[in-house]
Amino acid sequence: MMFLGLYGLLMMRIQKKDISDETELAMQTFSDLMAALSQKYHDREEEEKSEWM
Repeated sequence: MMFLGLYGLLMMRIQKKDISDETELAMQTFSDLMAALSQKYHDREEEEKSEWM
């Protein structure tokens, strides 16, 4: 769902459509959450890798 929202924002920017402040804030929240989840995934992968060595 977040990917669809961010994709929609990208399409709006490409089409040079106006984007409300509320939409920008929501998309920034999605982006921040995805970054945090990505970091947790990366940390977990590194932790598992170090357990096997």
